[in-house]
Formats: sequence, C-alpha cells, structure tokens
Amino acid sequence: MSGKIIFASRDKLGLWKDEGLDYFESEYIRKYQKNKLEISKKYEWKTQGINSAFRGDFQHSRLNIEDNTKASINGVDFLCDDEKVIYSVSIDDNSGIFIKNLKDSSEPEKHVIHDNKVVFCNMDYNETTNQLAVAVQNTAWERNIAVMDTNDFKYSIITEGDSIDDNPVWGRMNPKTLYYESTGVGRNNQGNVIGFGSRVINKLDFSTGELVEVASYQGVDCIYPKVDNKDNLYFIKRPYESSLHRKASIIEYLLIPFKIIRAIFKWIELFTIMHTGEPLTSKGANPAKSKQMDSKDLIINGNIINAEKILKENLARGEKYAGIAPKEWELVRMDADGEQKSIKKGVLGFDINKNNEIVYSNGKYIIKISPDGKEEVVEKVDFVEKIKT
Repeated sequence: MSGKIIFASRDKLGLWKDEGLDYFESEYIRKYQKNKLEISKKYEWKTQGINSAFRGDFQHSRLNIEDNTKASINGVDFLCDDEKVIYSVSIDDNSGIFIKNLKDSSEPEKHVIHDNKVVFCNMDYNETTNQLAVAVQNTAWERNIAVMDTNDFKYSIITEGDSIDDNPVWGRMNPKTLYYESTGVGRNNQGNVIGFGSRVINKLDFSTGELVEVASYQGVDCIYPKVDNKDNLYFIKRPYESSLHRKASIIEYLLIPFKIIRAIFKWIELFTIMHTGEPLTSKGANPAKSKQMDSKDLIINGNIINAEKILKENLARGEKYAGIAPKEWELVRMDADGEQKSIKKGVLGFDINKNNEIVYSNGKYIIKISPDGKEEVVEKVDFVEKIKT
C-alpha cells in the first residue's frame, strides 16, 4: 500500500503514509486556547470565594475555558508538493485557513486568512490552476462557494442565493469545472426559515459559465461529490430528512411534561456548576473536566446519528469492519450517461486517489478499495469525516 492520506479527526490533523500514522495539532487552536487560558487566570481572582457567586463573575472561570472552547477542523487538502497541507478551522466565533509543513514541524504555520464574521468550511485544491475552492458560511442559513487564488489568497464568492452550498471539488479531466452539493432554504410568508430541501449536486463550468444539476433524487440527499481520473462522479446517497410539515406523535405529546422537568433539572445543574464548580450528582471532583466526547450522538454533515446504536446494528449484521455510519449512507458512482453503481454502504466520508483507489471512512476505520473491489484496512481511527488523498 502506498500514497499519503490526510484527514481531520475532531480538532487534529492525521497523516497516514507507509511509515505509519502521525497526528499534528493546529498551532492556531493551541495558541488560541493558551491565550484564552491566560485570560482566565488573569480574572481567576474574581471567581474565588463565596462573593463571586453574588457578583456573577463566573464567565471567565477556568471551567468554562477548558470545557466550552469549541474547536474543529472543517476542511483539509494537500498542496501541490504533498509536503504541505492547507486546512480550515473554527474555534468559538473565529475561523481561519492555515498552511502546515508536514516535513518540517519546526516551521511555523502560515496564516492565510481568518475572520470572526464568516466560517471557512470544506475545501479542495486545484493543482492545475493553483486555486482553492472553499465553502464560506456567512450566516446559519447562508453558505456559498468561493474560489481563492493561492498566490495572494484573495477570494471571490461564485455561488449566491438562498441556499447552503458545500463540499466543492474540482474536475480532473476538466479542471475548469467545479462540483458541489447544494440545498435550498425554505421560508414562510414572513421570511422565516422553516426547513431545507434535499441536497443535490451541481456542476459549474468556468469556461462557459454553465451551471447544471447533475445529481438530484426525490427523498434522497446527495452529498460529498468526488470525481475519478475520467470525471466519473462519486457521491454519498442518504435518506432526506425534512423538517417541514412534521406532526408530533402521541408519545411525543405524552413526554412533554418529562422533557420540561428534565430541562429544569439541567438548568439548575448548570447554575450549580457555574457557581460551585461541581454538578448536583457529583460525588467527588468535577467530572466535566475529564469527560470525553459522548459517542452516542454525533452530528455528521447536518444529520444527527446515534453512533452507539448504529455500531451495534452493523456488528449484528456481521460486518467485517463495522463502523458508525448508517447502512443507508451509500457511496455510488455515476458515469457520463447517468448510470449508477453502488460501491459501498455505511460511508461517512471518502476520496479517490490518482490511482482511482477509493479511500473511505466508516467512522471507525479508514479503508482502501482497489479498482478490482478488494478492501484493505489502512488504519483504525474514530470519527473521520474529512479525508483527502
């Protein structure tokens, strides 16, 4: 097995190569957390003693710094020499793009851009034109595709409208085409957002300006477009879950009082933690400081999945390399004539290398599929969604 694989696992970057697996931390995240902790220490005197609870001076407490800093790697790709990677990151209300030298860890990261008004999401680098396509989120209901010149790193928004556009990928045979997924935003007469349409895949040809919807199916989301060396389109199909016109069941109505009681308890517990540093049910030191990520519920590309339940179901079906991806999340290939072929079920994320080998993650393993269909485990890694070869 040869070739390099870069992926994002939570707030760290993973690099697999023949010599093994290495992890790299984001300097931006590390420095941000360090600065935030220093600010916390500066105001720590305000959070000590009984009077601090009455003053309400708990917003800078170390508990909040350690537990409430939310960081994630949103997108990653190799640059042309494969010795450097470019990645996007979010932490609290800040987002940026940085370049890391994988060969020389002593070299500081290169700052490309950062902002506290937009979020930089998934990306794809075009080694032919030296351009970077990246999804840029302006609001919770608006995300567009931008193209950035890697010489000066200035970007221009190329998709607009009431939609959420994401996961851009350049064509290989025709590097002046760009594929991306898109979903329309539904609004009522007052202009309030009430739901989203199913996700489709569009193709934009920069030579002609033509925009074509290439994959769209009723009741199905089409996500994560990729192309092989012949520009055959690959993507993940999954059931579309609409938030429109959903009626609550009788059981949900019966559970309303219990949900209210649970919400009140959670509010009281949060209040207690903020003032005392300990939860109501703690029998010792505050467990929040050592609490690991709960793997039962995860948000993957806008969908909430119960990882523990799905893993048990996949194991019960006798899957050799069982993961946390639902079996309904199916990787398919579509040729130029629109003919589809199922490649693999239970896929969270994937990419296609220059040898037309598919590298995918099911949330527990990274696995490579050769052109003849043979599978080989690359590495056992949890929660990998963003992956590039």
